[in-house]
Amino acid sequence: MSSRGLRSSTAERAEGTCARCTIPHMVRAMNRLSAGWRVGAAAAALAVLCGGQALDTNDWFPLGSLSQYSSARDLDSTVARTVLEMRFAGDAEFTPVGISHGNVGIVPGDLDSHLAALRRDPSLLEPLARNYAELHPDAEAIEEIRLRRRIHQLENGRAVGEPTFEDVALLPVAGAGDPEGETAEAGS
Repeated sequence: MSSRGLRSSTAERAEGTCARCTIPHMVRAMNRLSAGWRVGAAAAALAVLCGGQALDTNDWFPLGSLSQYSSARDLDSTVARTVLEMRFAGDAEFTPVGISHGNVGIVPGDLDSHLAALRRDPSLLEPLARNYAELHPDAEAIEEIRLRRRIHQLENGRAVGEPTFEDVALLPVAGAGDPEGETAEAGS
């Protein structure tokens, strides 16, 4: 078939050649619908990007401002770290539990970004207790789970003195260390 047979008689088609070959290719002009949805998609993406910047939220990652990287820290301020603690059956004291996928199924940044919601509704900690029980089947039953912020005072960029603690959420756990619910049924 010759290139002459591929030509269209309409003004929408023009003949051109590819940079890598000498075979003529047919190029079609874009219709209004095609151009419209492309312009609309670009405008929507720009609106989301600008909205994430204007609202100053990390919830729209990666389109938000990523505020943790947007400015320098004062070397004489405070720095806080989220700490997860659990009180196990038979223990009077809380035990610190590492926040990781392998330990409770979540990383610290996921908790840090939801501290306000966890303050309002401590029941959001229940999945962490269930995850811990599933990942550590030989552990004692969890009676309480507590989320705190450990706050260190900095002087010239170094931690000084003892840290202070701020309680974020406390949740009594019923049967979290017992996935089948045998303990709850035995006590009835």
